[in-house]
Amino acid sequence: MERVSIDSFSQTHALLEHSQEEDWRKLPRVFPHLEKKHSSLPTFRAFLCGIADQIQTYNAQAQKLDIVAHHMKVVTTKERVRGNSPEGIHQDGYPFLVTALVVERLGVTGGESQVFDEDKKTKIFTTTLRPGQGILQPDLGSHLWHHVTPIAPEQSKGVRSVIGLDIDIVR
Repeated sequence: MERVSIDSFSQTHALLEHSQEEDWRKLPRVFPHLEKKHSSLPTFRAFLCGIADQIQTYNAQAQKLDIVAHHMKVVTTKERVRGNSPEGIHQDGYPFLVTALVVERLGVTGGESQVFDEDKKTKIFTTTLRPGQGILQPDLGSHLWHHVTPIAPEQSKGVRSVIGLDIDIVR
């Protein structure tokens, strides 16, 4: 395992439910890097190794992976109901992904993770992920599409924080 810093991040192969729409996810974006103390935690490293094992079980040819981890924290208030998939039903454009490893979920309703079939209408899986839970799924070239519903606060303020993983097979 090797940590590699990147200056910008884009999902160049991302697909939207309605392909004629512009997709801002294809533009380069800059995120703060995950602090080294977090990425070197034994539990995070074990998590990544577990993901790699699952992918190799699915695809025995996968010997080396490029995994981009990105953290998203959504804060919602009574005045601002928020979502972290404003693009709607979509694919991120990587062979595999973890759509959301939930790190924090405090005082919110909603945030239901949904997986759709290739018609982008038939829900084949829905769940409200709790801290420590995530969804690993094939993405680019698969029949699976995904979405997360907006969150609203149970009282005055709520937070949902997740780590997403975009996973490419290098060899």
